[in-house]
Amino acid sequence: MSDLFSLKGLITITVSSLISIKTLRLNVKVSRDINVQGSGNIVIVNNALAPIQKSFKLLWQMLVLLIAFTYPILGPLYNSVLQTFALIGVPIAFISLIVTMRAYGAYRIWDVFYVLGAAIACWLAYSANLYLVNTAANASQIYPMAKSLLGYGLPIAGQWSTWLGVVLPLAYRILTVVGFAALFLSLLYLVFAYLTERNFDGAARFSLHYLIMSTVGFLAACDGLTALMVRDFAYLGRLIGTAWPF
Repeated sequence: MSDLFSLKGLITITVSSLISIKTLRLNVKVSRDINVQGSGNIVIVNNALAPIQKSFKLLWQMLVLLIAFTYPILGPLYNSVLQTFALIGVPIAFISLIVTMRAYGAYRIWDVFYVLGAAIACWLAYSANLYLVNTAANASQIYPMAKSLLGYGLPIAGQWSTWLGVVLPLAYRILTVVGFAALFLSLLYLVFAYLTERNFDGAARFSLHYLIMSTVGFLAACDGLTALMVRDFAYLGRLIGTAWPF
């Protein structure tokens, strides 16, 4: 809870609230002001929500690159932001569901899948808190290790074991950063999934897709996949037990 009331937490809440309010207001505006033109069997709907949907797709792509390159430097900050979203993600998704249904009608009830998906993703993010401290500490060594590896060059005969002794730890650290990005972005996708209208099948598939991604991201970010590769099943069991709510 301390992350929620910290300066970083307040900034995160402010930014996410502004995004949510802007898009929810646009949802209501679009539902009340849809320009339909038709001729025979052809109907054209002027949907004002399309530009913001495209802008959010671009935002996600930019966030992937941003997190990948800056997490080794700003790991603790990213962890704090993720924990804040883990606490406010479900309320945002639930309020979005109510407002969207009021604007478009009961057929948007399938957006409830996003609320359920966001709840699970938020729980995984919250459960990862203690493990992500170690993830950020290890990730901070990525650039120094990469620089050392470049300076070392390709190994010569008889030095492969030394070279692999640097490459494998570096690869494991990069895997945790990729996992963090997957967990963080999956959570954001689910929280703001209401921006795109989907039918029952589409909403269910979308939620399941990002639930799987968030689960894999959780395991990777918390060294669960690394533990699986080195057969440290005791660590993997503790990690799964941390996220298991029952």
